[in-house]
Amino acid sequence: MTSDEERQPRGSALPARWRILTWILLTTAVALVSVVVTTRALLLNDVDHDANADITQEIDEFRAFAAVGVDPTTAAPFTSVDRMLEVYLNRQHTSEGEVIVGVVGGDLLFDRRIALDRPDLPPGLTEDGKLFDQMLGTPTNSGVIDVEGGRVRWARSDVTSGNNDGALIVAVFTAEQRAQVGETIRTIALVAVGGLGLTAVIGWLVAGQILAPIRQVREVAAAIGEKDLISRVPVHGRDDIAALAETFNSMLDRLEQAHDTQQRFVDDAGHELRTPITVIRGHLEVMELDRTVDATTRAATLRLVEDELDRMARIVSDLLVLAKPNAPTS
Repeated sequence: MTSDEERQPRGSALPARWRILTWILLTTAVALVSVVVTTRALLLNDVDHDANADITQEIDEFRAFAAVGVDPTTAAPFTSVDRMLEVYLNRQHTSEGEVIVGVVGGDLLFDRRIALDRPDLPPGLTEDGKLFDQMLGTPTNSGVIDVEGGRVRWARSDVTSGNNDGALIVAVFTAEQRAQVGETIRTIALVAVGGLGLTAVIGWLVAGQILAPIRQVREVAAAIGEKDLISRVPVHGRDDIAALAETFNSMLDRLEQAHDTQQRFVDDAGHELRTPITVIRGHLEVMELDRTVDATTRAATLRLVEDELDRMARIVSDLLVLAKPNAPTS
């Protein structure tokens, strides 16, 4: 891996505000989809549960009626299944999507409501007896059949009276109820989309407020220069962002203190270096102008110059030591 690749910053280039908003929207969307899917499943389950409950109630009532076996108009026992089913059907008031059918010798006896215009039932139900033939030919006494326009749940109760056999079929067509569930789910979905949009607006504003102190830290850091270390980040509150601002301000305090110490050291070092340079220059100029200087004086001057040069060398060595990393500051 090259040095350029090592210095290449990693991570997402998407701004933090957008990342926060994206995660908020993603989490909210998943929650809303889960709510919609769960609600739909529960509503459809309620439709099937209600249909089964209606069927069970009707079958139990008919079995109780057949067990008594007395014609309420004559107070005498029924002599035929045809009469029993006719009396029972005339007393029924079916609910939405419900159909009660009596079968005697292959003939169908419908309840009174079947003659009405009922959009909750498939068209041509009374003319086409194949559906009820399928229910009669099934070895089980209940089941679910998918028909054109929806699904029907049904149950059958066989009955015998005299020498006749017959059956009562209770069927519930759930297409209308399922369509109502679909309308409810569409309404919930529209509300969820509106709520998601509102969440996006609120999330954008909240993310901006949360990131505002961090933006201030970045602006202060960008404004700080070599000669400007007095700027500080405003601290508001006592949360994590405030702690970050306080830590950043503490770092700036240390940098300012180190800068001041460095400036004082440079000033002192400059003064210390100027003194021997001035002394050396002065003595050399005197020696150059005064040609009568004897050898003893010249030797003393050279020794003084060497001492000052040694002093300068020590100062330079100290500067080099202080310039090294991890060098002591005192």
